[in-house]
Amino acid sequence: MLLNSSLAILKVTLKAAKRQLTLPHLATEGMASFDTSEHEISSDEEPNSLTPEEVPAFLAKFRELHPEHYAMVYTGLVPGLRPSSLRPLRRLGAEADVDWNEGKLRVRRSHSLGEEVMRTTKQKRRYTITLPKEVVDVLRRHVDTQLVTPE
Repeated sequence: MLLNSSLAILKVTLKAAKRQLTLPHLATEGMASFDTSEHEISSDEEPNSLTPEEVPAFLAKFRELHPEHYAMVYTGLVPGLRPSSLRPLRRLGAEADVDWNEGKLRVRRSHSLGEEVMRTTKQKRRYTITLPKEVVDVLRRHVDTQLVTPE
């Protein structure tokens, strides 16, 4: 899968180079992706996810080892948010994403690579999630104990 992703990036890059440099031939023309039809990513016997019974132990150990990232993991697990939607969340200011009084989270930005924060999500839509009290409590504890800068 990783090689197919890299190959796709190479094809797009070389196609743009061909167009920009008016090259006579596209080096990747006719190049097929690797066949992954029989590559099993996960199975019922070996799922690529935690079972509900494993989640509490995982979170407890994660909190012990990485308290600075615990709120992000916890908050991501409950509604199933991507890390790229969690990184740009703002707790304060005119564009705050956390409504502390209502217990709501506005998901409206994305941060994938580098410094750029996109003003929309990966799905190209904005939405609001009502958070369970436990998630709001975890976020409050994170703000009170882990953040050392005013941002």
